[in-house]
This record gives sequence, structure tokens and C-alpha cells, in this order.
Amino acid sequence: AQNKRSKIEGFSIYHARATKWRSRCISNTLYTVRAESKWLDTKSKVSFVMQLTGELSKVSLPNLLQLVRNGALTGKFSLLQGAKTATILIEDGSIVHAEADALLGAEALLDLFLWLSGTFSFIEIDSVEDHERSIFPEKPDEATDKLIREGQHYVEQKRFLDQLRISGQSVLSPVKDARSQKTNDSARQLLASFDGRQPLSAVLARLTLTRRQQIQSLA
Repeated sequence: AQNKRSKIEGFSIYHARATKWRSRCISNTLYTVRAESKWLDTKSKVSFVMQLTGELSKVSLPNLLQLVRNGALTGKFSLLQGAKTATILIEDGSIVHAEADALLGAEALLDLFLWLSGTFSFIEIDSVEDHERSIFPEKPDEATDKLIREGQHYVEQKRFLDQLRISGQSVLSPVKDARSQKTNDSARQLLASFDGRQPLSAVLARLTLTRRQQIQSLA
């Protein structure tokens, strides 16, 4: 067998080559990756082991997830940002598990969308049946396409707050009729706590909101 490594759009592709090949293309709007697989016998097919590695500053997580979704791949993403590590499991292109520090499931996945730096690797595996599952794509709220869209919107909300330079030291006051414009419970809870005197960090310390609820409520 021969080994081959190549680079496409900010990440490396590594796979072990064998003697008999059937080509397939995994593509999206940014790049096309040509991958290959081999037949071991007439009844079973085992795909070659494909690995993707790169930097999140060059290839965003939504694009990576869309890439493996288009290819209906099964495998594991490992992400590293400083001392923080995270894992995402994919089955036939759908997200079935995510964990990042103490977070699991959709909360962990959405938090990872905010990782704009760090490194990633993806390795294709035969099955994830023996692994933990925290996301169930058959549920409408946890469908992979929906989670990717929600994650992209979440990143836009965080970017909006960064542009406004909202920080823990910001002192906020609700504008007139603001409570009627916000419909979710966490937003109403947050707005009710603003008094124009306390910094945002002190307000948030008294509330039991997740990071996602804080960002979405503020945005």
C-alpha cells in the first residue's frame, strides 16, 4: 500500500492507498475532495481511512460539518484550542454526539461554533454504534441541517455583540417597550434585571443562563 497526503483549502487530507479503487467525490461550494474506497469481497465494502486536519481559522466548523454531510461520512472530529478539547461524532453525515469540557449535545456543538481558532482532525471510522450519543438527528430540533443553520446564526449574534463591544463591564438599561419585543423567557429574565447601574457581569452572575442563552438574549 502507498500513502498519500494533500492539502486543500487550509486543511490536509491523508489516506492509505490500496490496489483496487472506486472513486467518489465529497464536495461543497468551497472545495472538492476526491476520496476512494476498495472492495474486500463481493459482500462487504470497507472504505479506506481518510483523515482531515487543519486550522479552524482557515476552515470553519460549519463548512467542515457540511463537507462530511455531503459525503455521508461516518467518523470522529477532534478539536483542540489551547488546553480545551472537544469531540464530535458523525454517522452517515449526521451529527450524533458532541462534547466540549462539561457540555454535551447541542449545547456543546453550538459552543464549538464559536471556536474561530484552534486545530481540528477528522478520521473516518466504520461505525459509531458503540459510542455515546447525545444528539438524535431524527428529532426535528436536533436535525443536522437545522443545527448547522442555528450554529451559523449563533456566530452572527456573537459577532454582533463583539462589534458593539458588549463586555462584562458594560452597564445596560432596557429601552422603552423592549420587554414586548423579546418573547423568550431568558431574554425577559435578563431585561428585567437591567437597571442602568450594575455591570453586565454582576447581572449575569445572579441568573442561571447558559452562555448560549446569554448571547441570544443580548443579541
